[in-house]
Amino acid sequence: MLGDLKQRIRELSTFNTIAKTLNSTLNLKEVLDIVMGKVKELIKAEAWSILMLDEKTNELVFEVATGEKGQQVKEMRLGMGQGVAGWVAQNQRPVIVPDTAQDQRFFKGLDQKTGFRTRSIIATPLMSRGRLIGVVEIINKLGDASFEQKDLDLLQTLTDHAAIAIENARLYEKARRLAITDDLTGLYNSRHCDMFLKKALDEAVKKGQPLSLIFIDLDHMKEVDDTYGHLMGGHALKEVADRIAGEVSPPDMASRYGGDEYVIVLPGKDSRQAIELAETIRRKIEAQPFLTGHKLSCRITASIGIANYPEQAGSTDELFSKADQAMYQVKESGKNRIKLSDK
Repeated sequence: MLGDLKQRIRELSTFNTIAKTLNSTLNLKEVLDIVMGKVKELIKAEAWSILMLDEKTNELVFEVATGEKGQQVKEMRLGMGQGVAGWVAQNQRPVIVPDTAQDQRFFKGLDQKTGFRTRSIIATPLMSRGRLIGVVEIINKLGDASFEQKDLDLLQTLTDHAAIAIENARLYEKARRLAITDDLTGLYNSRHCDMFLKKALDEAVKKGQPLSLIFIDLDHMKEVDDTYGHLMGGHALKEVADRIAGEVSPPDMASRYGGDEYVIVLPGKDSRQAIELAETIRRKIEAQPFLTGHKLSCRITASIGIANYPEQAGSTDELFSKADQAMYQVKESGKNRIKLSDK
């Protein structure tokens, strides 16, 4: 009796801590880490995971996974209805699976990939405002004991506290992304580019590292707009952005700077590396016609200028100015080339 009372006091204290802590941040990763930490604290087991619903694909993604094989399953995906977690998501109901060997809902694929042995599971949906946002799953209670209804009740109470905080953090992240994303192309917008470049240049100066800026201006876009209209011109700009994005990965950053101009910032990369990337992108843009998916065909090329810190420029304004000047020199001398800025 006294032991149960102490456990209940401990649980109430934990829920109070969770509520206070979750209200202190809108960072999604921090919120998920807090939730996971408290789940582990309250229910002792071998593995714990939070799967979030990807609304675009209608799949569950392992966002946080801890335990012996946690890193191996992170970012893996389950289809709706696949496995116990998929069943919980599809039916929006919690579940206790005391013996996975006797439950047809259990998906063996993850164990086969990781070498882990799942014996028992409890899982509950994460619901916010009547909508599914994810699933919390716990595997193999410690001490060979079986999960009980009180474990599931505890997990549901915790997820009820957590779901609203997780959804608020997701909405904040979405709003933040929209504020720095170009609506038409999905690349970063000019506002984010300016902030990113300033921060990256400050870091380059501090560490004594190079930084390059690639300025891309498309050739023949006026003819595309005049021939096919601005709607198709917009589709062409998106297709160009997709080809650029396919060649750029973090820590580098690609943006649509305005109109038919794109800017790529390359922290830590020298002129030679910038030239190589710019040439790859130039060739990729000219290689295939655009708008073929709309049963049209148009050719677009790119005039590209490059500037580097510290070789040609010492400030963000100089980087833009020098790269812009180099790009215009390409325009005046025949287009569809790249040029490194003069010192």
